[in-house]
Amino acid sequence: MISNPEIYDHESRSVKEYIDPITISSVDEYVEKKGYNQFAKLNKEIAASSSGRPKWVASANEVLAQPGAAGIDLQLALAIAVRESGSGGLTSGESIESFSNSGLDFLFTSGKRWAQQGLVPKDWVKGSDFTEGNHTSSDGKGKSAWVPAERMLGFFFAAIGAARLHLEEKVSACYGLGGSESEALIDGLPVLARRIWVAISFAGPGGSIEDLATVKPGNTGVLTFLQAFHDAGIPLDAILDIPAALSKVEATSAEVQAAVQFLNRSLTFDRLTIATKTAIAATALDSE
Repeated sequence: MISNPEIYDHESRSVKEYIDPITISSVDEYVEKKGYNQFAKLNKEIAASSSGRPKWVASANEVLAQPGAAGIDLQLALAIAVRESGSGGLTSGESIESFSNSGLDFLFTSGKRWAQQGLVPKDWVKGSDFTEGNHTSSDGKGKSAWVPAERMLGFFFAAIGAARLHLEEKVSACYGLGGSESEALIDGLPVLARRIWVAISFAGPGGSIEDLATVKPGNTGVLTFLQAFHDAGIPLDAILDIPAALSKVEATSAEVQAAVQFLNRSLTFDRLTIATKTAIAATALDSE
């Protein structure tokens, strides 16, 4: 169970990316009411298909058959895909521009990396179904892509697999662990906690670790949160109840004080609240 008061009963902090904003008074209430009704639209399309599985389902299954697919959390991938694209953006049958219509902004660049990681079929990132889009990142390294909409859910699955791998890498670096040790640490987290961390890794793969006490919300990412948890000496599963974990921390150094200040402030940051609500939405799917 999550005990972070900032995600409850705050209409102003609801997740506006969803068709129906998620504003909840408890996790149990949310799971019961299934306020996140976009999935019903996907289920109806599957049921209405007269030719077996829709193409977007078959494409997603292609990704799940890839050698790097073991770390993909399906429920979290679905929750993030619907959050970012809406159900229509995943099933329209048209070609879409990733920056403008998907939430996977620089897919031309990241898609090629995911193919190298064994997360998407190599033939997905070549030819006329994968061409440069209209947008380039500010550093010039990322490019958007034109892709068939039916492949977008598969690309989201790959994105979550990549976010999990990225989280493992950064946990290893922050805590001085080997690859298998960080993998085991993440696997050992409660499901909801693990999903929050992977959701943060997806949305903010970087993040400033300089001057944690004053870092701006928009400059935070998984690196920022990991560094703060490390410096405060609290376990990663404390992401479910940061106030309780901090109540036991003795701020005996400037480093610890800065970490505690950041984590207290982070309770109101969109980076954490959106990741938390998305993890809740994903976990509600476990009962489907």
